[in-house]
Amino acid sequence: MVDRKAICFIPARGGSKRIVNKNISQLGDKNLLQIGIELAESAKCFERIVVSSDSELILEASLGYGSKVSVVKRSSSSSSDKSSTEEAILEWILASEDNHQGVEIICLLQLTSPFTCKEHLEKGYSLIRSGIYSSVIGGVEMHPFIWRTSCDLDSLSEPSYDPVKRPRTQEIRKVFIETGAFYFFNKSDFISTKNRITSPVGKVVMDIIHGGIDINDVHDLELARKVAPALLEKKS
Repeated sequence: MVDRKAICFIPARGGSKRIVNKNISQLGDKNLLQIGIELAESAKCFERIVVSSDSELILEASLGYGSKVSVVKRSSSSSSDKSSTEEAILEWILASEDNHQGVEIICLLQLTSPFTCKEHLEKGYSLIRSGIYSSVIGGVEMHPFIWRTSCDLDSLSEPSYDPVKRPRTQEIRKVFIETGAFYFFNKSDFISTKNRITSPVGKVVMDIIHGGIDINDVHDLELARKVAPALLEKKS
């Protein structure tokens, strides 16, 4: 298998409406930014780790959390509430060409999944490095009993199974749920498509304990803080 260099890209925007300073929220004695950078450093995948932010506080703090870290200041156009992560990645690629010469693979690592393990990243890197896949997604697998919700959030319709002949859990078709924890993709494909996902797509299945928490609001953060002492201790 050909050696293919990879960079870990961590988006860490300063603004957040639902959780103030979300990306530096504390989980125990560390914050989400520190947890993410230390995770990327521990995985045997990356030449460098790039933190992209519009916040000087986050950029300065990032440099103290790892020896492989470099930072890039996001423009106002790529750091608004409506900006996509793809915009930030493309902005970094176009502005820093000299800094990623020879790099073929990018891993987008999101700080809102703090219980991702280095083994998950190493598995993702192994899959994308093989050349079989153009992108690899981290997520969880489940056998869900799904109902469609309506504008009236108390109402349900269109179940994915027949309630009259209720199947056993193992008879329900297994689905893969994209959690947003991390994505591996080829740099060349991203430049062509401006998208983190191109076919063929591989998967890294995370257990529900480490992959099931995605911090998007204060309730998610509260849950993460309750389980963090046990999960972060096992990672260290």
